[in-house]
Amino acid sequence: MTTVVPSRKYYFYHKGYPLSAEEQAKDLAKVVAQYSKRKVSNELQLTCDENPRKLFQVFLESKGRTFNVDYYKMLTKSLEDIITRIKKYYDRPRPAELAKSMGIDFLSDNLDSEINIKTKGQGLYDFTEKTLNWVAKQKITDGILNINVLHTSASLVIQENADPDVLHDLKKFFNNLVPMDDKLYKHKTEGKDDMPAHIKSALTNNQLTLSLKKKKLILGTWQGLYLFEHRLEQHTRILSHHLIGDE
Repeated sequence: MTTVVPSRKYYFYHKGYPLSAEEQAKDLAKVVAQYSKRKVSNELQLTCDENPRKLFQVFLESKGRTFNVDYYKMLTKSLEDIITRIKKYYDRPRPAELAKSMGIDFLSDNLDSEINIKTKGQGLYDFTEKTLNWVAKQKITDGILNINVLHTSASLVIQENADPDVLHDLKKFFNNLVPMDDKLYKHKTEGKDDMPAHIKSALTNNQLTLSLKKKKLILGTWQGLYLFEHRLEQHTRILSHHLIGDE
């Protein structure tokens, strides 16, 4: 049987060829560099993970080909065995786990700064508690918190958290302000809500900056942190948190 030695550029290592600590550190540095400079959008990555069937269908239809559900199922079924064998053949620790085992904190800290918000279509989603829980785990007690949404079709706002009618009216206002009308836009690759979502995002905010005092966010009585989803279908949105200040 021929032994296949994997390409080092993928940062795998075969169980029979363990890397030295120095080699692991070099590979880890490359992974960190790729993570911070990646060119593939998070939205595309999430689609690959959560809805590959849709991605496959959109690609085929964009080429004028017919999408066959039965063929897709047969294709994915045949790939399962291949993927399982690859997983058994290779030993690939996750970058955060590898960093922790080597006493390196920067990668795990970078990954841990993100929280996910699952949306179910257009609307405002309160994530105040998720952010407060994240802040509670940090060492810093007083400082400045920056929150950034890593997407171009969703945004961040601070809004009233008491009366849900406010959220309803905001959604209605922006839909009237930026109508879903294909005749108005050139960019409509992903449907009638595609370009309107980008415009709404541009009109609002992609980040928020808040003051932190004694582990508490300085917010008004009726203020809450909201993700404003501008797309019609469900998505998983990533919010990056960065905190600077004094312990």
